[in-house]
Amino acid sequence: MYKLIIALLMIYSCRSAKNQQSNQTNETTIYTGTVHLNNNGCPYYIEINQCFVSNLSYYIGKTIFPIQLDEKFKKEGLSLNFNLNLSRAMSPADCQVDYVVSLENVSMSKK
Repeated sequence: MYKLIIALLMIYSCRSAKNQQSNQTNETTIYTGTVHLNNNGCPYYIEINQCFVSNLSYYIGKTIFPIQLDEKFKKEGLSLNFNLNLSRAMSPADCQVDYVVSLENVSMSKK
């Protein structure tokens, strides 16, 4: 009887943890960053200037290399808004950035 209760509690706790994790990933965080070209050994990278969620402010001041960034956004000094996902992809050789990411919902920022 006790084994059945313990098994049910374990199943319920796993399901609760899964639901909490899926709720956290549904929140979208908008970042603002400035595009830089041909610096730090990178063909391009983005320096994050602002984050609209205070508990994710550790990204501010960090540099990211976005994989497959559209050509229209590769302009020096261009300010962009975007959502990011960390990637396991490698950065280009000699490219000194903090994170390699994929971007979603990329748009030009109004200054």
